[in-house]
Amino acid sequence: MTIRRYMVIMLSVLLLVGVPISAQDAPADPPTEPDTTTQTTVDVEAVSYDEVNDVAARMYCPICEMEPLHTCRAQTCIDWREVIRERLAVGETEDEIIDYFVAEYGERVVGIPEDEGLRLFSFAGPLVGFIIALGVAFFTFQRWQQQNTLVADATTSQPIETTSIDTTDDDTDYRNRLESDLQY
Repeated sequence: MTIRRYMVIMLSVLLLVGVPISAQDAPADPPTEPDTTTQTTVDVEAVSYDEVNDVAARMYCPICEMEPLHTCRAQTCIDWREVIRERLAVGETEDEIIDYFVAEYGERVVGIPEDEGLRLFSFAGPLVGFIIALGVAFFTFQRWQQQNTLVADATTSQPIETTSIDTTDDDTDYRNRLESDLQY
């Protein structure tokens, strides 16, 4: 192969690789880090553990499955709680901090879905299920009560025949023998 042909092949490969890369959307603005260069007097110790845990309780550990961030002992969670403490010391709100973690690590780190539709479903779903269960229980109890009423009506509407007990001499003999056997 000649050098010229080699250069043409390399240039075409670079163009083929470069076109898809340049066609991609520009990346979203990265989440803003707290600016610690201009504020060197941020007192991180002024933020209490309760304030950090209030934010961390709304998030989940990225490593452990379904483990709240404020109770997890993984090193990643300890680091995340420290980031929360630093951001609170700078003056960010809880929602801003959670938005930072969602932008950085995805929606899997939040305890409540951030999507309005999912949030509505997660709160309304159990409520609707509870109302349906109450309705089923109500109608079931009504049906049982109606069946008991029908049974009670059926037993009271039929006359009960009473027959007198005819005691004969055979019964008297039997009773006497039974009593004598029981006395021993």
